[in-house]
Amino acid sequence: MIQERRQVIKNIIRWAIITALMAAVFLWKKELIIQSFEEMRTMSVFALVLCLLLCLLYQLGEGAAAAILADIPLINGIACALFNSFYNLATAGTGAGVAQIYYLSKCSVSTERAAGTTIIQYALHKTASTILGIIAFLLLLAMGEHQMRAYAFLAASLSALSLAVSAVLILLCVSKPIGYLCVRAVKIILKNKPNLERKAGRAIIDFIRNGRQLAGERKKIIAVLFIDMEKLLMYYFIPAVVIGSKMQCNWAVITATMAVVVMMGSVMGAPAGVGTLEYIFSLFFASQYGAVAATAIILYRMYSLLVPFVLGIPVVLKDRRGHSPSGKI
Repeated sequence: MIQERRQVIKNIIRWAIITALMAAVFLWKKELIIQSFEEMRTMSVFALVLCLLLCLLYQLGEGAAAAILADIPLINGIACALFNSFYNLATAGTGAGVAQIYYLSKCSVSTERAAGTTIIQYALHKTASTILGIIAFLLLLAMGEHQMRAYAFLAASLSALSLAVSAVLILLCVSKPIGYLCVRAVKIILKNKPNLERKAGRAIIDFIRNGRQLAGERKKIIAVLFIDMEKLLMYYFIPAVVIGSKMQCNWAVITATMAVVVMMGSVMGAPAGVGTLEYIFSLFFASQYGAVAATAIILYRMYSLLVPFVLGIPVVLKDRRGHSPSGKI
């Protein structure tokens, strides 16, 4: 109970910081944001529906990835993705992994396998984002895109950092030496609590064993990697739809630039990526598209965070009522 209260307080503080930052940005860019909302009011229904479809396809891909890795029905994988999306926004990005482990365990997946599945899925997601970002960066650089040349060093540095993060995550899942180091660290930290130390050490060993087993299933890993790239492209396409509905633009260039923006923003720490993504997005889009760029990032956030959060509410309510997943949402 005390731990739950502490977590609630942490989430409140985190959201208070995010709200304060958003208020500061609004006061700083008040005219631009008001103009962007005016642009939003005149968006075509077709563009809004297309963005919603792209959002749903992303969630389908996320659910398919979970279903493949955890060996559960696709419908349960989609429910897991929506459950995860709800807690991703509710906890400002900090509780999403725990939420997925919890939901998979309710689908009769062992806790160790659920933890291994969650981290490997996240590692593959990061890897897919890095692959798309690097390919897009190199293509845009070869095409001579001015904005990409201007921030080439920053993009290259964050690409290397993103690759490093992906490698570390994969090693955490499959490396025996790192697993033994973790067990040794647990023994040192919990030397005065032998029962807890034995449980934690056993959990780490089981986690590494399940991670290695899962990582050895190459067909699954390759399938999920391609699914991750497909689902990410769905989100990357949203700014192109928004900007393209307002003015003449190159949709392919905008989508590729968004791949670079997301890759760069994902390795700059912030709760749920709030602030960093918007900042990098403005570097590449604001000077060329003005208020329409602000509209694009607002709608991108709405369809990537708010809409999945709303779609996840029925799944969360069903779980709160005590119903276990049974292949039906």
